[in-house]
Amino acid sequence: MTFDDVLPALVRICESAPGFVDLKRACVVRDLRGRVRLVVDPDPSKPDFALSTERLEASLKAELGGYFAPPIWSTAASKRPDEARLAREIFKQPASESWSPMVADGAGVLAVPARARWFKHERRVSKQEWLEPSIARPPWEIGQAAGIVTFYSFKGGVGRTTALVACAWQLAKQGKRVVVLDLDLEAPGVGVLLGVSTKRGLVDLIVDYLASGEVDLSDAVAEAEALGEDASFVHVVPAGVLGPAYLEKLARLDFVGGHPGADADRSLSPLEHALRAILMKLRSLRPDYVLIDARAGLHDLAGLSLHRFAHVDVLFGRTNEQTYQGLELSVEMLVRRKGLRELECVVAQTMVSPEGLSDAVADEEQFLDRSYDWFRRHVYGKPGARSFERQGKGPHRPVVVRYDSSLNRFATLRSIERSFFAPCYEQLLDRVVAGLKRLEGGA
Repeated sequence: MTFDDVLPALVRICESAPGFVDLKRACVVRDLRGRVRLVVDPDPSKPDFALSTERLEASLKAELGGYFAPPIWSTAASKRPDEARLAREIFKQPASESWSPMVADGAGVLAVPARARWFKHERRVSKQEWLEPSIARPPWEIGQAAGIVTFYSFKGGVGRTTALVACAWQLAKQGKRVVVLDLDLEAPGVGVLLGVSTKRGLVDLIVDYLASGEVDLSDAVAEAEALGEDASFVHVVPAGVLGPAYLEKLARLDFVGGHPGADADRSLSPLEHALRAILMKLRSLRPDYVLIDARAGLHDLAGLSLHRFAHVDVLFGRTNEQTYQGLELSVEMLVRRKGLRELECVVAQTMVSPEGLSDAVADEEQFLDRSYDWFRRHVYGKPGARSFERQGKGPHRPVVVRYDSSLNRFATLRSIERSFFAPCYEQLLDRVVAGLKRLEGGA
C-alpha cells in the first residue's frame, strides 16, 4: 500500500460494505503522517441501518495496514459519547470540503467511482497555500489601490529578479510610484541589486507583527539608490540583514498555525495575516504598483505570492523539462486557487539565444508548444473561462527574453541601463499592465 493507493482503496472497501451507501455522509481525515481515519454520520431516518463498523474496521486495517487509524468514529455511537461528540465536531468544521471521488482530488488521487456523500479533511505540515480548495483573493480589489504583480519561477537562476527590476525601472521612468517587496526570504537579493541598505527588512516586519500585531515601517523601506535619478520613484522592502539573527527570525515564520487574534480570519495562517497587514501599511507610500519577487519552486511563500496576493502573475522559465513540468503545475494550481475568471498571468521564456540562430528558433517553438499544452489542458475551453485568442494574444504565448551577457557582470545598474529597457522587457511590462487593466475593467 502506498500513499497514492490509500484513498481509492478506502472508497472501494467502504462502498462494498453492506449499508455504507445509506449513510447520511462520510468523512476521511488524513493526518500529518498520511494515515486516514473514517468518520461516519448515519441517517436517523433509516432505523434498519445495516453497517457494521467493527467489520468495516477489520477490512480497512487488513488492506490499508498502517495507513488506517482505527477506530471508526460515528455520530451515532451512543455507548461512546466522547467519540460521538468528536465525530459531530468533525462534520461541523467549516474547512470540511465536499469531495467527489469521481474526479481527481487536490492530492492527485485517481478517479474512483463512488455513491456515498464524501467529505475530506487534510491535516498538513505545509503547502496549504498551494492546496487550499477555497478561491483566494488579493488583499484588495484591483482599482482600489496599487496593482500587485508577482514574479515567479519554478527554478532559480532564470532572470526573474532582473526582469522585476527592468519593469520597476521602466515604470519609474514613466513617473509611476513602485514598491518592490523581496519575498524570496530564503535567498534574498533584489534589495542588494537595487542598492538598498536598511537596518531592518521584511522578515523583521513579519516577526514584529506576529508578536505585537503592529506594523512599523521605520528603517525597513528605502529608495532604490541604484536607479540614480529615478530612485525616488521606487521604494524597496528588502528581506532583511543577513546573519544569525536573520535565521532566528526566519525560523519563526508559521505557514499553517493558528490565528494571531480573536478577531482574525481563522482561514489565514499567521504569516499571511502579517504580510497582508504589511501590504496594507505600504499603501501609505501611495504606490501605483507593488512588485513581489517570489520564492522559487513549490515553497509556501511562493504559493502566498502567487495565489493570495497578486492580481497578475508572471511565470518565468527556460527551455527544459524541469521548467515544463513545474510551470504546468503552477498554471494548474493558479486555476484552482484563483478561478478562471480571475486568472491573469504572463509567461516569459528566458535565457533564449540571440534571434535568428537555429537553436533559438527551435527552443522558442518548443516552449510555445508546451505552454499552449498547459493552457489547453487547464484553461482554454473550460466552463467559466474568459475567451482568449488562442493562437494570437492568449496568455500561453510567452514573452521571449534573450540572453544578455552584460547582465552577468557590471559595475552599476546605470552602466547597463539600456539592457533593462530592451524590447523584451518593454513587451513584458506591456503585458503586465494590460492584464491589470483587463481585471480592473472586468473584461
